[in-house]
Amino acid sequence: MIAAPAGQIHVLEATADVAAVINRPHLISHPLSSISDTAPRKLFCIHPGYGLVSGYRTLAQELDGVVAVIGIESPIYADPDWRADDLDEHARHYVEGVRKHQAKGPYSLLGWSHGGLIAVAMAHQLRQDGHDVDFIGLVDVAAEMPAQSSVLPTSKESPSAW
Repeated sequence: MIAAPAGQIHVLEATADVAAVINRPHLISHPLSSISDTAPRKLFCIHPGYGLVSGYRTLAQELDGVVAVIGIESPIYADPDWRADDLDEHARHYVEGVRKHQAKGPYSLLGWSHGGLIAVAMAHQLRQDGHDVDFIGLVDVAAEMPAQSSVLPTSKESPSAW
């Protein structure tokens, strides 16, 4: 397990070998820890339901030098008591961390499984806050958003308003 200060998003920027990084006892204690920032663009990859980002390793290796793949792990691994009341709160927590790592857009997000729902909610919040989101990638995501999420468009909104 990777240790990080309680209440912080733990992120790995994987450009070569995530396995070597995962085996380190501690990483930099910033809200989003990164190994390097050499690529001209960043792609924030949100964890699937089990909360880990090791599944993004191959993508990171393929995009090495072109896109910095930054995997956002669940905060529960740093703080077992961390909880979000709903999808919007979960997304807001991640948006705060992403904005500390990259102050302005455009933002590129990729979510796998439950992470896809979080990515859509993050994109919605970033756009509401006046930031550009130029890419939202979804991998194996449920076709419907939870009913309690404010991300669902109203009948007057088109999907482009998200």
